[in-house]
Amino acid sequence: MKNHYMNYFILVFVGSIPFYALNFLYTSPVFLNLPLSFLMIIVPCLVAGYMMYQDAGKQGLNTWLLSSLDIRKVKHAVYLLLAFLIIPLIFCTFVNDVRPKRSF
Repeated sequence: MKNHYMNYFILVFVGSIPFYALNFLYTSPVFLNLPLSFLMIIVPCLVAGYMMYQDAGKQGLNTWLLSSLDIRKVKHAVYLLLAFLIIPLIFCTFVNDVRPKRSF
């Protein structure tokens, strides 16, 4: 089991290197004034899916993906509400910082 943790860390590290390299090449912000390297947020999920596929095959990967959508496991509805509202709340909080400033 310990070997899985190290493999995961190494694969995430190696998978994020291209995003850092692209960030050095294209320094202008891409979306909401964020650098291009913010796209590497998908790397841990892709690595986890790859490792799940290696360990349990296609059926294990499907089970893992479907378990992330199983809302019956959530004990309190407040957690679902928070999960769906946290990103819009953060966006609404910082929308003034993201909007381009007008200069007259």
